[in-house]
Amino acid sequence: MNNSSNQGRIWRLMMPLLECSQKRSCNIELLAAFYTEYGSVALKLSLLDISKECVQCAFYHLKDFANLNLFILNILTYQRIKFWLCRYLDSIHLLKRLLNVVPNSLIHYKIEIFINIANSQRAWCNYEDAESSINQAEQLANLLSPSHYNDLLKTNILFLKARLYMDTDRSKHGLDFALDCLQQREMLLPCDHPDIAIAMELVAKINFIQNIVQEAQKYHDQAYKLKIKAFGLHNFETIDSINEKGRLLLSYKKQEQHAMYYFQLIGDISQVLLGPCNQYQALSYNNLGCALFNIGKYDSSIQQHSKALCIYEKLCGQEHAKLVFSLNQMANANKLLNRPKAAFTIWRRCQTILEKNPQVNSKQLSAIKSSLQGLSIQEED
Repeated sequence: MNNSSNQGRIWRLMMPLLECSQKRSCNIELLAAFYTEYGSVALKLSLLDISKECVQCAFYHLKDFANLNLFILNILTYQRIKFWLCRYLDSIHLLKRLLNVVPNSLIHYKIEIFINIANSQRAWCNYEDAESSINQAEQLANLLSPSHYNDLLKTNILFLKARLYMDTDRSKHGLDFALDCLQQREMLLPCDHPDIAIAMELVAKINFIQNIVQEAQKYHDQAYKLKIKAFGLHNFETIDSINEKGRLLLSYKKQEQHAMYYFQLIGDISQVLLGPCNQYQALSYNNLGCALFNIGKYDSSIQQHSKALCIYEKLCGQEHAKLVFSLNQMANANKLLNRPKAAFTIWRRCQTILEKNPQVNSKQLSAIKSSLQGLSIQEED
């Protein structure tokens, strides 16, 4: 399913509400509600431009009257657009401002805001802040009475805790949270609901990190089918599954070319959704670099990681932790090409970045220091 068919699909879904609001032209609030819902659905289908236009239209119609619920929903949609554009700091700033205006009586919104703040902090590698925000969301969630909606909201906290534990080298505990999230969603949602697929993919990722490949493959296969059915191919959630499919293939012998097809596909889809300079294109380049490294094409591997590095530098700056993976892979390839000076220089930059980002995995810093110590510096030919 491509972007055009997604746009047609969403328009057919939303037309009845728009026609209703047009017939009752005096009801501006209903029109604002239409654009609010339209923007939210467009975002789920990764149609960021449409979603942004809907948010702007909703705010235009909201300017003449006060509807706090619609205001909050549109801010949440807008910050998610920022998130997918890799503008995590903007997202955090926007959410913290929103948190200050949401009354304590709207506890569900406060929980959702804390969850979104934590997710942006996690994506920006501010892991301690993310954990603090998750804890605040969890404390508020503990005040809720059991209900279908409340129980679903709590699964989002479990999901994010699993992601955070996965990102901070605590995968064993992260898997417990991920499985709990999946189990709860399977009880609360229809069997083909996309949120179940998203939880399945997280279980697959954590199993893969722990080298439990067979389990990872099982969960991934189920998640991939559900996501394709729910979202189509051109979607951020589907990109996540395509990436996992490629990584799983790369773990098998002589599957590098097959894996590279999926890694290239990530870049192709992301350019349709986000343009040429985006985080998924960088992910595509990094994965292609890993595949090329595995088959001994070290110069080509360096080229791919260098492309990824350029994107991350544009998106995150020169000293962000997201640069380290590309740099580390480039250093490894240079070492194997007998370019110790180049490898040393790159690893030194990795060390500097990691020391300025103490929240990032300390094992990574130790490994790079070890590489530096074990590398004899000599002039290259």
